[in-house]
Amino acid sequence: FRFLRNHSWVWVPGLTIVSFVLGCHGLSVLKPDGSLWDHLYRTMALFVMEDGGVGESSMTWSFNVARFLAPITLTLAAIFAFLEIFRVRLERLLLRFFQKDHVVLCGLGAGSLQLARDFKQLQPRMDSGSLHMVEPAKSIVIIDNEQESSLLEAAEAEQITVLRGSAHGTELLKAARVDRAAYVLMLCEKDDDNIRGAMEVFRIHEDAARGGHARPLELGVHIHDDALRERFMEHKIFRNQEDAVEVKVFSAPDTVARLLLRKHPLEVDAAGGQAERAHLLVVGFDGLGQAIAREALFTSHYANLQKLKLTVVDRGLKEGEALFRYRYPGLEHVCEVTFQECEVNSANFDQLEILNQQPPKGEKL
Repeated sequence: FRFLRNHSWVWVPGLTIVSFVLGCHGLSVLKPDGSLWDHLYRTMALFVMEDGGVGESSMTWSFNVARFLAPITLTLAAIFAFLEIFRVRLERLLLRFFQKDHVVLCGLGAGSLQLARDFKQLQPRMDSGSLHMVEPAKSIVIIDNEQESSLLEAAEAEQITVLRGSAHGTELLKAARVDRAAYVLMLCEKDDDNIRGAMEVFRIHEDAARGGHARPLELGVHIHDDALRERFMEHKIFRNQEDAVEVKVFSAPDTVARLLLRKHPLEVDAAGGQAERAHLLVVGFDGLGQAIAREALFTSHYANLQKLKLTVVDRGLKEGEALFRYRYPGLEHVCEVTFQECEVNSANFDQLEILNQQPPKGEKL
């Protein structure tokens, strides 16, 4: 269906031309004295199931094919035009009455679109803020307020239902049937939108539970800001163990950092052996850089009691360093940390001592 809809600009004109060619060919055989304009006019009548004044007993094969092909082409074109005009209403109608155990993604970006593609192959399980895929999802719904976007077109091409509007709007969340969904993930760019959306999903699910219509739901909320994430996790929705909503808060940088250090342990050297000491160099102290440094601090505790050596390089580090030390006051007790200000895209970066000297024996950089 979607293939025919996406390529209607090819097959509708194509079948129309074929119908005209076959009709005119048949009429030229049956009525050789008629003009071309007369044949075209009589062929046009075939689209409304008229025989063009030709009796059935004298029909040629080409005219016989044309008189069936023409009305079929017109009917299909009308059906697809109707579905295109009322597509959004029809999708919402199907969602309202038939959708259940589906995945709802609120917020559309390149990452969430790839996530939707993965969900079509494997369904998520959330564990300690990480997503694990287990089995294929039945269907996927994306909510986003971008009216014109190549990502929206790409999502529709992937046969993913897209609802346009605010990801924390009550009516749109109800239209997506979050009360009957298996998973809802808040993936908007702004933390406020994700939190507001999560609270609205929780409220809708609570209302449905009172009526006995709600299903168990896993609600994932992406929050970039560490402090805001910690405050949100103190909310009552995390303390209520009796409701059917399991809320998980996660951060994409934290998940990437966790997977990165799991795949490339700091203490394992190039030969696969155990280094005496690990030295982590973080270039760029943005969200991902801080997440990698934080994950390394939490996990790098070794049997030989050697502290992790951490070096951070970025421009304008004063504020970032002060905030990091404030959030983790025991920083000096678990690692030897050095913050070095330097413009990464400059010649000074290439001249940094740490990049131009051999690390001490037994130390892995």
